Order: sequence, then C-alpha cells, then structure tokens
Amino acid sequence: MMKQYAVIIAVIIGAALHGGCSRDRPALLYDNQRDVEPEYVEPSASRTSGVAPLSVHFTAGFISSLGSERQLHDYNYIWDFGDPGSGNWGTTGRSKNTARGPVAAHVYENAGTYTATVTIRNPMSIIDSHSFEISVHDPDVFYSGTKTTCISDTAHNDFDQCPAGAVQIVTDDLSSITAYADAGHRILLHRGSSWVSGDIDFPENGGPVTIAAYGACDSADELGICGNAPSITLTGNFCDLTDKQDWRIHDITFNRPDKEGGIFGGAWDMRRILILRLKTRGFGVPVGITHYNQYDGDLIDEIVVISCDLAEAGQHIMYIGSERLALLGNIARDADESHVVRVWQGYLGVISHNIISGSSLTTDSGRHALKLHGPGYSTFSDTVSLCDPEAGTTCLEHKSEFMVISGNVFGSSGPWPVAIGPQDAYSNEYLSDIIFERNRIHPDYGSQSLLSNKVSVGLSLWASYVTVRNNIIDGTGAGSSFTGINITQRGLEPVPICNRIFNNTIYRQDEAGVSWGHNGVKISAEAVEIKVINNLVRLPESETTLLINDAGNAAISGSNLMTATPGLVDPENPAPLLRDFSLQDWSPAVGAGEYVPVYDDFLLKTRSKARHDLGAVYYMP
Repeated sequence: MMKQYAVIIAVIIGAALHGGCSRDRPALLYDNQRDVEPEYVEPSASRTSGVAPLSVHFTAGFISSLGSERQLHDYNYIWDFGDPGSGNWGTTGRSKNTARGPVAAHVYENAGTYTATVTIRNPMSIIDSHSFEISVHDPDVFYSGTKTTCISDTAHNDFDQCPAGAVQIVTDDLSSITAYADAGHRILLHRGSSWVSGDIDFPENGGPVTIAAYGACDSADELGICGNAPSITLTGNFCDLTDKQDWRIHDITFNRPDKEGGIFGGAWDMRRILILRLKTRGFGVPVGITHYNQYDGDLIDEIVVISCDLAEAGQHIMYIGSERLALLGNIARDADESHVVRVWQGYLGVISHNIISGSSLTTDSGRHALKLHGPGYSTFSDTVSLCDPEAGTTCLEHKSEFMVISGNVFGSSGPWPVAIGPQDAYSNEYLSDIIFERNRIHPDYGSQSLLSNKVSVGLSLWASYVTVRNNIIDGTGAGSSFTGINITQRGLEPVPICNRIFNNTIYRQDEAGVSWGHNGVKISAEAVEIKVINNLVRLPESETTLLINDAGNAAISGSNLMTATPGLVDPENPAPLLRDFSLQDWSPAVGAGEYVPVYDDFLLKTRSKARHDLGAVYYMP
C-alpha cells in the first residue's frame, strides 16, 4: 500500500504547486455523478502466471482525484516490465519494456520468470515502489502433443515446423477447425496457406485457447507482422467472443473486400482476450465488441489489442471497450463512414503508441480518430429496467476513468481528431481521471476526407480531472479556424472540473486563406477551476488568441506564451511525423515557465527543477 506520508505530502504541496482543486463546490456539480468520494486503487497485476503470449495489466496504487489529493496526476510512475528482449514499438520506436503512468500493460511473449517494477516519485523524491513476479509458460510445453492442431490448406499440405506430436489436418474448410478449440488447446495455421470462409462458430469455454501460426516468417514489417501470415478471406464472422475467457488470437491476416461484418463480435462475459499482430483489410468493423446489461459478474475485462495493422473499414476500425482495456502499438486507419477508434468504456485502461487516422473518409458526418466516451444510461435505453443492482443486474460496474492516453499519433479526422467525453449531448456519461500526454495531433497526416469536413479543434474535452501535458498539437492542414484545446460541457453530463493544461506546444503554419478564429486554448463559461500553465503557442498572426477564458475567475493561467517566433528546430517539415518541435537555445520559451508537477517532456527527457521551459519539449543542449 502507498505509504501514508506520501499522501500527507501530496495534500500539503497540492495548492502551492497547482496540484489540487477546492473541495468547496456547488452541489449541482455532483448531480448524477457516481463515485463522488476519493477512491483508493490497490497496486496489482491482473495475473501473475499463464502461457505465452501473456498479457498482464498493472496498476500502481493511487488515490482518485477529488479535492487536493491528486496522486494519479501529480506523481510520476515509471514501469520496468523486466523484459528487455521485448524490443521496440514499430509505431514509435520506443521500448516495449518501459511505460509511464499509474496504469500500464505488457505482453510477455517468451517463457520465463519476470519481475515487473513500478517506481513512484512525488515532487520531492522517490516515495515508493511495487514489484510483481510474472511466471510465463512455454506454449510448446503447455500445448504439447495432441493439445496442438496444425492446419494447412490443400494447396500446400505443409507441416514443416509444426510442433512434434501435434495433430495435422489438411483442409480448405476452416469451419471444421472449431472441434480443436477446447480449453487447454491451440490451433496453428500454416504460414503461406489461405482460406475463404463464412461464419466460424467456436465453442464457448474458459481457455486458455490459442489460435495462431506455424512455419517460417517471411518479410516481417515494423509491427512484426509476417508477409506470409495465414490469410483468411471472410464472408461471415471469424469469432464471437461472448463467453470466452483467456483466448489468444495472433499472427493472422484477415480480409473482407465488401466492407461488411467483422472478425470479432460479442456482447458479454469476455475476459482476458489478447489480439496480437493481426492484419485486416476491409470489414464493416474489423475489431468490434459491444455490451448488453447482464447479470452481475458477466464482465468485459482485460481486452488487449497490440501491434495490429487495421485498415480500410466501412464504418469503424475498432468499436471496443472493457475494464482494464489496452490498445498498444497499433496502426488503425481509414474508416469510410465513422470514427476510427471508438472506445465505449475504459476503466483502468491504457491507449499508447498507436497511429490513428482517417475518419469518415466518404461522409460529412464529422467523426474522430479517437472517441473515448463511457457507459451512460442512454446506452441502455431499451433495457434500463434491468439496471437494478439489488436484483443482481448492473449497467456495467465502472465509468470511464483512470485512463492513460500517451505517445500516440492522431492524424486526419474532422472536425475533432480526439474527443474525450459523452457520446452525445443526451448521454449523462461522467468521464474523469484521465491523463493525456506526449501525443501528437496532425490534421495533415494520413488519408484526407473526400469532403470538406476540416479539423477545427485538436482536442475536445467534455470531462473532469483530465491532465493534458507534453502534447504537440499541430493545426497545419486544419480548416479556416482552429482551436488547439477546447474545454466545455457538451450536454447532460456534469460541468468540467479541475482540468489542467500544462506544457503543451500548439502550433500552426501560416497558410493561404487561413486568416481567422485561431485559439490556443478555449474554456467555456460553465467550466470550473481549469489551470492553463506553461503552454507555448504559435498560430497564424491574424485574429489569434492564446487563451479564450469564458469561465472568468474559475480558470487560472500563468506563464503561457504566444509568439510568431517560438524558436523551434523544424516545425514545418513537409512530413508531419518528422516535424521537430524541440526548443533552440535562443527560444523565448527557455526558462520562461513556472513549476508544475510535470517531471519529463515529450521525448521523456527529465525536466530540471531549477529551470522551467514552456511547451512540450524541454531544451537540453
């Protein structure tokens, strides 16, 4: 458990260091809110043993953010998963063996015993650490002999590198493989083989079950996806995940050119599902799971999607949610009609190292690269009578909270690439305790809409207790007006409370025809106690504003700078992801800030306690 003195320190220093928020608020702010008292989240690993590849969710232990206790936001959490051989993310080049934030996730792909450690620092010093020992079993031993079934198509009839003693099946009918998906068994598909299939009706069971590939891997890409991965062209769905627990599905390519249906489905009792290194083209929603009201205990938990290449869908690329959700290192792009990634619940979740772009390419509906909302009563409008905890039924146990969204690239998606808040103005979905850090937003990256729905807001916040820090929000390629960050109340949800906007770089190149209505940060009148500090803004010179604060005295700002000459290294590179927003030594942002609880920068460089720079990237010669 977190040491008590750490809590005391946090309370004492909170107000002085822009950390805390007043407890004295109008009662209306809590209308229809759940969990209005601080909640202590225990440090934990979601599991400590299992067969590889093994996904594990971690929490560091923290107190939620009501009043001045803001451990989730004010402390620095550094994870070492004890797995240095795990390599780097193909999307960002950063190490898979490390992470930052109060919640994290990792996939152990090789057998062995690992020690994962989180080190916790407050503004004064290191105050605590937790370690978790993880035992990972060798799949060739765990699934030895006839617990493994190898499948080849008739054109190849190739069982080279199929594990010794495994069952060998030659077939062009994939519906026949479901007989081998018993708990404690795996199915391996031949690399190089291909199939065309309708619906495949896998049995419901508690696993572990693995569906993967065997044979030599040719031409692996940056995500580790093999060029000769088993290929399945579907006319139906591959796997309904309802009532399945501890399933691993990885290293397969899926196609559906008519852009209908999906690979996965399901609506209840899905737990410990790992989706790893899949390549998909087409489908309506390739990775789609939803939820219904079910009896207490029918949870959707530990859904993990990692290092997948998902593209060219008719509606969404992912429609997904769960408790302890992890979306890591994926490329998700090009949704014709709607959002690229829509997350309907994220409790103790992490969305990191993804590249997400290209929403509503063929419609003018105006969708997002990432839409994070939560379960609200409108979600259950047809079955609201079932939401009776005393009768043993629930409307999902947790709202969307305790989320880390970090290290992602959000590309072309209009009019708002990232939206964090209720799904619409009529849903009372209270999102809180979210960290949004070290992300890049580039409207001119990725496939552009065929219509005129240009980006107008980089990040839209309809939520509370959100910390936004060390992000690069580049409005280049946006519409004629552009706002970097907009904080407002969308509809029925409670008003935004205690959001903090620290050390972001908001930038836009001058463009012909772009001449009005540009804002760094905009705060609506109903927002309460919003802090905007140490931000660096450069926008086209005509009709621009650093901060529009309709909230009056309810917002605090300090040490922000808007300048035509911010002194950045290469912010106008033609390639969006090569733009360098590092400070040069002559930048007016160097040393122009004040202390806020931000420990490192966009590049994970440690910020000095003696000099406080503005913007996302700390100057270091």
